[in-house]
Amino acid sequence: MDYEYEFDGQSFIYESGSEIVNDINTLNDTLLSFTTDAPGPAETIECLRVQ
Repeated sequence: MDYEYEFDGQSFIYESGSEIVNDINTLNDTLLSFTTDAPGPAETIECLRVQ
């Protein structure tokens, strides 16, 4: 499954049957933290970079 993302430095957006908006809280060399409005309640997700 392929998604096309729109990234403006503050959020990334993609279509998955409906528009999913992910607001970026933190983006640096080691951490991506974002809040998603995917179907259901808003959820904050943290991803650590694996080296």
